[in-house]
Amino acid sequence: MHLSQLRRSATAACYATAFLLTACVVPEAQVKSTPLPVRLLSALEFTHFTKTGLVTRSEVLGLLGEKVYLGSTDEKAYEFLALPTQPGTGPNPAAPPALPTEGKRIRVETVEQYVAALKQGASPSTTFDMAMEGWFVPPAACLNFLNRAEESRQSYLPNRLLEELPNSILGYNDSAQERDLGDAAARGVRLSDYGRSGRLRKLSSTNGALKFEFGVRDYHLRELARGDFSGDGNEDSLVVVNWRYREGTGLGCKVILVQRTQGQALTVQPFPLF
Repeated sequence: MHLSQLRRSATAACYATAFLLTACVVPEAQVKSTPLPVRLLSALEFTHFTKTGLVTRSEVLGLLGEKVYLGSTDEKAYEFLALPTQPGTGPNPAAPPALPTEGKRIRVETVEQYVAALKQGASPSTTFDMAMEGWFVPPAACLNFLNRAEESRQSYLPNRLLEELPNSILGYNDSAQERDLGDAAARGVRLSDYGRSGRLRKLSSTNGALKFEFGVRDYHLRELARGDFSGDGNEDSLVVVNWRYREGTGLGCKVILVQRTQGQALTVQPFPLF
């Protein structure tokens, strides 16, 4: 082949390679010509209906007063909170107050009632109570998020968000596991890294949910909603983390706010219910 032909072929190959490399680059942000709406990604369950998709602020106000679906056929299960009994005033006003004791159980059926009870210091006292409260935590967090979030201009959140969460969302059972998780977090270890190394067992991901075993706990993660909660124009995500011991009765439920700005790693922080 003539030298000029070789040069033309090499130049064409370089352009083809550059095109392929450019085409394979996934843009970090999903920049839309129209804003990304505030929306539910998991259904909110109430006794007579479920709510999904787009939710307006006026709808949020109405949902606050709807009866939340509870995973129990016993109507008394709604009495899962107890208000602390306020200690009486002792003879010495300067003395430190006595610790509050468990008072009368109260019944809550709606998110509005649940939040009002929490503001008064109500809390669950048994494992069954905590399990019942787990049905109220996601809708309470969702409605708070939906009421305060705005449309997003762009999103830097990864497609497989739950698997890319940092390992810091995991709990520990002893000081050795706490140190191990802390060291891994300092290195930027994600759940996907634990999955590849086999530390997460029975890993399954379907429809915005992630289930796995880690240590002696079973985990179930769900992405609840998206919107710009922080007001910086970037899309944020609301995620609920449920866990329980495989052998035993211990369990827990927490909601986290997941955020990411351009060129940065995901960050997570506890999300307030009110």
